[in-house]
Amino acid sequence: MALLRAVSYFLSEALTSLWRSRLVNAVSIGTIAVSLFVLGAFLTVASALSGLVTRWTETVQVIVYLDDDVEPRVLASLENRLREDPAVASLELVTREQALARFRSMFHDLSSLPEDLGENPFPASLEADAAAEPAGARGRRAAGEGLRRGARRARDPVRPALDRAAVDRGPAGAGGGRVPRRDPGAGRACSRSRT
Repeated sequence: MALLRAVSYFLSEALTSLWRSRLVNAVSIGTIAVSLFVLGAFLTVASALSGLVTRWTETVQVIVYLDDDVEPRVLASLENRLREDPAVASLELVTREQALARFRSMFHDLSSLPEDLGENPFPASLEADAAAEPAGARGRRAAGEGLRRGARRARDPVRPALDRAAVDRGPAGAGGGRVPRRDPGAGRACSRSRT
């Protein structure tokens, strides 16, 4: 009974004190609420961005652009070697027509550009996704080098083109950067990586 009276007394005194200085208390409560809201918003955005950056750094795609006069046997040999490489999760051949269709679907306002040029300006390409095992900058480098090694094992006519390939190793902040081509003047094929 005495405990109940004590709790009742403390509650009534607290409410009376809050009512007497209601402006100061309202400002204090408002400041605390805004601080908690800003902290919650920051943590939510930071968590979302962290997940996005993690997905970007774990995804490596190498695109090998092909010259128009690549022989079908050389292309088939390159495809077979890349499909056999354990560093390659998936491989897709994108023809010139498919590349043009992609461009038109992504850039509706510029869909008449190829007709203005008089020809299809987009080359055929091989799009290789690296296996998901390697993580971080070291893993991206290993996956990119594995893709290049797999492509180099193809027949001799392909090797000079692949030696000129460049692999993007991810964002500069993640230990990456673009590897310069060995022969920047020639261009049978070149590759880049999207992360």
